[in-house]
Amino acid sequence: MVRVISIVILSLIIQGCSTLVHGNRQDVLINTSVPGATVNVSGQTLSTPAVASLQRNKDHTVVVSRKGYQDAKIMVRKVVTFNDLLLLVPGNGLITAFFGIFVDYFTESIGSLEPNVIDVTLKK
Repeated sequence: MVRVISIVILSLIIQGCSTLVHGNRQDVLINTSVPGATVNVSGQTLSTPAVASLQRNKDHTVVVSRKGYQDAKIMVRKVVTFNDLLLLVPGNGLITAFFGIFVDYFTESIGSLEPNVIDVTLKK
């Protein structure tokens, strides 16, 4: 019985907080109907297909362009779901919950960006 309780407590403690589990950045995949389009987002300039590493703490505007096509703008929004909030205490461990929640809050690692996959059809 002591072994079972120890395993349960240890598993709760080592899960880690959001900051440790997935950091404060998230990869967003950007695909276009015309390969080689230029993507501008949060100071990054990429070529499609692309993976943009974006901060979780704010919304982002993705601008996709290609000569001869209309520019496309897509919003990537920070969302915090009820499940994200539910996982704060067990995710941070029962003993270290306060510290972990404090770190998650101030590093803004709670939540995720949506959409995390963007498919853009460029129009002439």
